[in-house]
Amino acid sequence: MADAEWTTVRGMIPVSAWGEGRGGRPEEYCHRDILDAIRYVVDNPYLPLTELGVVDASWMP
Repeated sequence: MADAEWTTVRGMIPVSAWGEGRGGRPEEYCHRDILDAIRYVVDNPYLPLTELGVVDASWMP
């Protein structure tokens, strides 16, 4: 994700209670990394299944 995209998207993600000082547990993962992973899966929906041998590659369109 480009820095310009992240600047736009970051404002849409809610701040955690811990980040606002209201207690709770700190987050373990960066929001940017999570969004990058989601975008990867959306762009390549069948890739992990064929690489892991879960689905035969000949079955994929």
